[in-house]
Amino acid sequence: MTRYLLLATLLALLLSAAAALAQDVAATTDQEPKPPEMILKTYYVSDIIHVIPDFGETVPRTNLQDMLSCTGYGGGGGSGALFAPVTTVETTISGTERLKELIERVVRPEAAWESAGGTSTLEFYDRVGLMAVNTTAQAHAQIEKLLADLRAQTVALQVDVQAVELDPAFAADTFAKGRTQFWTPEDQQALRKAVTRTLGLASLSLFNGQRVWRSTGTHIAYVSDVTPIVVAPESPAPPAPGATPPAESVKTDTAPQQAPPQPCPGTAYDPVISWLVDGLIVDVKPTLSADRATVTMDYRLECSRVLNAQHLDADNARPIVGPGLPRVLGDASMGTALLLVNCPTLLSSGSAQTASEPDKKDPAFQVHYIVTVRLATPQGGPPAKK
Repeated sequence: MTRYLLLATLLALLLSAAAALAQDVAATTDQEPKPPEMILKTYYVSDIIHVIPDFGETVPRTNLQDMLSCTGYGGGGGSGALFAPVTTVETTISGTERLKELIERVVRPEAAWESAGGTSTLEFYDRVGLMAVNTTAQAHAQIEKLLADLRAQTVALQVDVQAVELDPAFAADTFAKGRTQFWTPEDQQALRKAVTRTLGLASLSLFNGQRVWRSTGTHIAYVSDVTPIVVAPESPAPPAPGATPPAESVKTDTAPQQAPPQPCPGTAYDPVISWLVDGLIVDVKPTLSADRATVTMDYRLECSRVLNAQHLDADNARPIVGPGLPRVLGDASMGTALLLVNCPTLLSSGSAQTASEPDKKDPAFQVHYIVTVRLATPQGGPPAKK
């Protein structure tokens, strides 16, 4: 009897525990999951959403063959142009679209982004440069880190270019030894002493990875041709019908008579004014390394230099044409170079061409370019606030 009572009691306890467990499971199943806590924050992103354009579409070019093909001012004459037409830079993708796409791809919050069917939202206010984000605390921490990394990579650079002629012996020795970078103060001083003439200077400020160009030049006007203007003498008025001719015009014999001498016609000259361009065009795109020690730079450098401008011989009205054409030095160099930051680097393009003989190189003129890249912003960013 006692055995049966123990079994009944044990069975009752088991049934009670099973019922309690079933109630707990049902309560847990019916309870909705607790949504993640959402936090609304605003971020100043005007410096990040600003799109830094490239200016590759607007780079001018020097054409030596066209420089002296002048059409333009006074007397039907012309102008020689150094620069090609400039086009407008257009941006198709806004900075807000790029930043929004980047954040939604990199940051994965517990509550998915609204674009993926979730509740996290991201909105921009372009006029004030603010971004409003409503998401979880974990996602906000990821966004703050991403924005800090983007700002750390926004570095401003300064590129200085000097077109020069160097002492031939120094240039030959330098390139023979492959010494194109001048790091020490002694090497830089030797490079400065070897410069025999400066053909052009240009300095550009730009952002890391941006393509920018600059042109510096002087237009030199000259008389390229003249057109003679002949003023014919006035002819005497014919006699009226029935009038008696003057006595000196009446023939007294049949012998031929010589015509009286006519006054010389007046002569003037209509000049054709043209111009040459003496200047430098620098087109560069530098990319800074992660350690900010070196720069990989795509470049195109062009230099034109008027060597012997002449003038019109007013006494004989002899314009500057043919052999008397002004001699223009022209050079173009392009490529990719690895430069050390704050270290002058020598780039050479060989013998220059002249406008009068564009197919021939002039060994008497060697154009070299000294290029120096510097950081326009201090390393490590702005100083910390006290």
